[in-house]
Amino acid sequence: MFLGKLLEAARMGVFFLFFAVFAVGCGSGSGGADGGTDGGTDGGADGGHDGGVQVSVTIDPEEAAVVSGGQVTFTATVEGATDDSVEWSSDDGFIHADGNTAVFTAPLAPGEYTVTATSVEDPAASASAYVWVEAPDVRINSIRFTTDQSLIFTATGQTHTIAVEVLDEDGDPVDGADVQFSADDPSFVDVQKTGPLTATVTMLSDQVGYTTIRATSEGAEALANAAFATVADGTVVLSSSLVLEKTHDESTGDLVQVVLERTPETEAIAAGNYVVTGDLAGVLAKVESVRLEADRVIADVSDAAFTDVFENLDLEAETPLAEWEAQIGPDLLATVYGKGLPGG
Repeated sequence: MFLGKLLEAARMGVFFLFFAVFAVGCGSGSGGADGGTDGGTDGGADGGHDGGVQVSVTIDPEEAAVVSGGQVTFTATVEGATDDSVEWSSDDGFIHADGNTAVFTAPLAPGEYTVTATSVEDPAASASAYVWVEAPDVRINSIRFTTDQSLIFTATGQTHTIAVEVLDEDGDPVDGADVQFSADDPSFVDVQKTGPLTATVTMLSDQVGYTTIRATSEGAEALANAAFATVADGTVVLSSSLVLEKTHDESTGDLVQVVLERTPETEAIAAGNYVVTGDLAGVLAKVESVRLEADRVIADVSDAAFTDVFENLDLEAETPLAEWEAQIGPDLLATVYGKGLPGG
């Protein structure tokens, strides 16, 4: 009896031992499967996703502060793209782009503005810079062109020099002033600054049209216009700077004589030519006769019609408001406001 119970207990012990070993073995098998599945799946998925090449754009500088009308140069760098070119944009002001470099001319109104470079290959990739535009400490009253404000071009590659002066509230020149020049359409003309108050304008187009040129400094602005025109044969277009003297008939007011600085260009003028200048001198005349002197060319002229000179001209000009004092009585002065170009 005792021996029977002992054998039965031994059999039960072996059963529980086998069950425990089986349970542990199953647990180890499950861990191996999870480890293999998780390790293989997670490692493969994460590695493939993280290793992909993404297009990124950076812009330098990322922020800048300038006064109204000031300029900042930005450079964009594209990584991860076959085509590393970008498109530039801003929420105000003017952008003059040259590849991955752009010059931003700040608007006159103070505030915060954004300049953005966007990848051409992947428009979803872009970078932005922030520009804080501040009002100048001392406001310049006005800018005035000392050269022609209406620039007439008749061929691609022709150049004109422009110059301005900056005036304070009393109308006196501001020492050390610096002006920024730009064109509303930089594909029509190229404007290159040559000094604090000067620039060279080069015609890039061969199509009749025009664009506005802006001179800005610390909140003040002056405008000029550059136009491509076709003119009649025998027409000579001159800068106003070459005009030394003009004589008008006292009774009729007609222009009768123009004295020009002697240059290879003015020496070639002959009777029958038409002479036209920019707005500063305001000459539009037909040459009747020419005399050459040591350093001057004297042309006797008669008035010419606009249609005698220009075959095709497209120009819309706007100038800032000007102010004059007019004598309207023996002891009475009046202030007159208006818009006009110097010389006409």
